Amino acid sequence: MKTDHLQTFPLPEALIPPRLRALLVPEGDHEEARVTVTQRFEHDMQGVEHEYVHMLMAAIPTKEADGVGVLRESEYATTGQGRATGGQGAARDFSPSVSSYDYIVASWSDGQSFTFALAERVWMALGLTARALGNKDQRLAYDDLSAPFFDVAHGEVSSSYYFRPSRDVHWTMSNRYLRRYLFLRDTVAARVFHYQRLLPDTADVRALMNGVDNIDLKHNAGWCEVNLMAREGGVLLQVWATVTAVPPAPLPSPDINTLKWPDIDEATASDGALNRSANANVYLDDRVLEHYEQNSIYNTTPVKSPDGHWYCAPSYGGYWGFSDWQRFGRNLIHVPLHALRKGIPAQELARIHPFALPLAVVEQRKQG
Repeated sequence: MKTDHLQTFPLPEALIPPRLRALLVPEGDHEEARVTVTQRFEHDMQGVEHEYVHMLMAAIPTKEADGVGVLRESEYATTGQGRATGGQGAARDFSPSVSSYDYIVASWSDGQSFTFALAERVWMALGLTARALGNKDQRLAYDDLSAPFFDVAHGEVSSSYYFRPSRDVHWTMSNRYLRRYLFLRDTVAARVFHYQRLLPDTADVRALMNGVDNIDLKHNAGWCEVNLMAREGGVLLQVWATVTAVPPAPLPSPDINTLKWPDIDEATASDGALNRSANANVYLDDRVLEHYEQNSIYNTTPVKSPDGHWYCAPSYGGYWGFSDWQRFGRNLIHVPLHALRKGIPAQELARIHPFALPLAVVEQRKQG
């Protein structure tokens, strides 16, 4: 991803509309970001606020990403069109693609009806489960139930077009999961799109048109084609482009090898720490339970042991479960250090870590 698409775009930055600018810049590395992976948007097509985006996302092998030109799917932004016809075996070599590249969201159209779903390679590689949202929504969502992490990807399941679209289509995906998929496949995610916007008919815009009413802007950026055409109400900007947007660089996960607990010198994951601190306890503020108690997918049912102690270790289905969380004193829970090594996901250890209390605070609560 060496190309600076914003800087090499053949239009002064001041004239680039915000929606187009967002299509030209790469995605950031924010943990909570949602990445748009398919979009169909049309607004005021006959008016002065005319704007249009048809975009899909392709997965291009890393070694080929910098040399990709304008892919033909930028014109219609679907991964499949029409129906297979012919006799037996006519569709033997049928293989939907974006100019032979994989895609993130599968999309099909016959010109009037459109349908969308997360690509099979994506949801199977990441181990996702589909969930349908009906009524007026008519959306698909994909969840990672092993984490659990919901809405890894989601978007509209279908739309139609008869003079105007029945709805906009907007599919997004978790930045973390998209990058993980790209890393596993050694591919770069590229936006393949057709964009239109009616610009004001100003001197700055006319200066780019060399005195004519229709011009293809000359430039050395092989990744885009740009046209300016005068029409009633302004100058229509049209862009066909393939923009590399997301690298195959996974976001960092919590590192339990460096996760330390109050008054315990070594990290949780250290075998040495377990051997030398076999009887050490971690003390937690019992507000740590709120996250688990407020979501019915977790089990947090308190259990009283035969010796009269109460235990309250959260668990999640058959995937994982804390153990030996014993109620202690006033609003406290203590957990043997070794219990934090029993198959607990790193993100769950990172979730409970902020609730760990120093012994000094524990002693104060005992006295209170």
